[in-house]
Amino acid sequence: MPYSINKRRSVIGLWLTGKDYLDLVHIWGVARAGFVPQLVSLRMTDPSVTYELLHRANAVALIHDPGFGSFIVNSPLPVWPAEDVLSLDHADLPLPDLWTPSHAEEVAAIYHTSGSTSGIPKLVPITAKWLDHSIGKMPHFLREGRAAQKQDIIVSAGSFCHIASNLLFTELVRRGGCLIIPTEIPYGAAELRQLVDQYGLTCLNTFSSFLSRFIQQARRDPELLDALQRLDHVVHSGLPLDASDEAWARERDVNLINVFACTEAGVMLQSHGGNGEDAKALQPFPGCSYEFAPLSGSSEPSEALLELVVTPESGDCPVPELRNPTDGKFHTWDLFIQVTPGMYVARGHNDDWIKMESAMRCDTGSIERNAMESCGNDLISAAVVAGAGRPSPTLIVEPRDDAAIGSEVKILSLKDEILQRILPFHKRRYVHERIDGTRFILVVPRGSMPRTAAKGNIQRSKVEERFKDELDGIFA
Repeated sequence: MPYSINKRRSVIGLWLTGKDYLDLVHIWGVARAGFVPQLVSLRMTDPSVTYELLHRANAVALIHDPGFGSFIVNSPLPVWPAEDVLSLDHADLPLPDLWTPSHAEEVAAIYHTSGSTSGIPKLVPITAKWLDHSIGKMPHFLREGRAAQKQDIIVSAGSFCHIASNLLFTELVRRGGCLIIPTEIPYGAAELRQLVDQYGLTCLNTFSSFLSRFIQQARRDPELLDALQRLDHVVHSGLPLDASDEAWARERDVNLINVFACTEAGVMLQSHGGNGEDAKALQPFPGCSYEFAPLSGSSEPSEALLELVVTPESGDCPVPELRNPTDGKFHTWDLFIQVTPGMYVARGHNDDWIKMESAMRCDTGSIERNAMESCGNDLISAAVVAGAGRPSPTLIVEPRDDAAIGSEVKILSLKDEILQRILPFHKRRYVHERIDGTRFILVVPRGSMPRTAAKGNIQRSKVEERFKDELDGIFA
């Protein structure tokens, strides 16, 4: 073990739900004590994955949610439950001097990516330089509302184990704002109305998939529509908002603000809202150094696909180990088109990742490779993962022999066998990346999945379209 727990700047793991006030106290408390907090998400339920992340970060101890105690076994590090420190008397304990970084690249905290490769997420160390730059972007993210004299009151959108929630809280502390922690995420329309009516919510901050539910309910609920209209800003991120929901809300003066962000670079792009023609177009935050690099072989010049790239000169460029080793830049693999000079509209992702309902990413390529390695010799001839914008992915397969789907009994038997073979792989994956039941395996006839004419590659987006009804049925 490289450090003793007494040594300041040692890494302390915090495996918490990140959804309670006490979680925030523990995270900030560890940082205030001079240690480096390593935040671990609830969505990783296999302790071996957490232990691997702690090992890679040279962590010396783990603080965990008390509810996780039953499955935290054989820990390689000392572990402590996150106690209710507010009920304990710590008045006699010494408060160390406030830590200040000695140089720009000193690590202040460690997060991890929301998607995993081969079952292990990537560590995302947050440096002092990165944190300073990202905090500097937040006033542009949280703009003044319709009544500037009002206190900003915003509802939390996710776990404090994620960088976005911590940056939001930091900005609210700076400007004397208020953060509401909802009873659960996602929460319902009744709770949203209560936040607006009783607690004076000024800004709704949520994922696009959750916002769509509110908008669809508001079509038949005038009180909910009124609550949305009274908000200064309705900020949404993650997946693109459904086009019909967006148009309906804008026509009724709901002030929608679209934000593009990622763990590695923080908030990067934002729309300015309103009802104009460019209301939903995205712009980089001031002071950032980004490139929108043309993607070779893309479509007509007017619809040329551009990849968002962060240059090393930008203060929010992540640590070198997360950058491209060839050019030293951070490639997001997120694609855009330019609608007017300096303004962009998102056009999806350029690799094997899809974004789930919660805006977490899912590594579809790893799931597909595992399915073919486990079942390709005798059970299936093709596999693709679908489910963008849904709670869980679905594995869609074509059987090696169509006789295997000659009856419902045979289909169920095939799905059972596939599941048993892939379960060991999925046990180590995030909850939002798992295939953990036969309901998430869809067997379709051979050759029925759309393919490209030139190479015969399966087209994921068209598979999503063709089997939309079947996918809807899984989550009905």
